[in-house]
Amino acid sequence: MKHLLLTTIAAVPLLGPVSGVAGNYYVSTSGDDTWSGDFNNPWKTIQHAFDMVEAGDTVHIRGGKYREAVTASDLRGSSNTEITFTNYNEEEVIVAGTVQIPTTDWSVHTGSIYKTTLTQDIWQLFVDSDMMTAARWP
Repeated sequence: MKHLLLTTIAAVPLLGPVSGVAGNYYVSTSGDDTWSGDFNNPWKTIQHAFDMVEAGDTVHIRGGKYREAVTASDLRGSSNTEITFTNYNEEEVIVAGTVQIPTTDWSVHTGSIYKTTLTQDIWQLFVDSDMMTAARWP
C-alpha cells in the first residue's frame, strides 16, 4: 500500500483573483468539518480545507492518518498570494485513500478464513498495512 507522507509543502500557487485577508486554518483527525477551522476548533478533513480556503490562506495539517481522497479544484491563488498546505510542527501526516472496515463484524467462515458483510465494493484489502489476496467467493 502506498502512503502519501505529507511533509512541508511550500505552496500551491494557482491563478485567480485575490480576496480577503489571509487566514490560518487547521485540520485534525479529531476535528469536525462544521467547526471554524481555527487552532482550537480544527476541521476534520483535508478535503474540507481544500473546499474552504482562499488566496493567501495557510492550512496546517495535524499529524495522523487521513483516510480520504483529496480533489483539488477551483483553488484560486497567485504567486503573491499562495495557498499553502503544510504539516503542523513537522508532525507526520499520512493521506491514505482507504476506508477502514469495522473489526467487530468479522466471523470465522471455516478454519483460518474470516468473513464479513460490506456495504460498498472493495478492490483491495489491507491488514496492518499488508495487502491481502481477496477471495472471489467463500
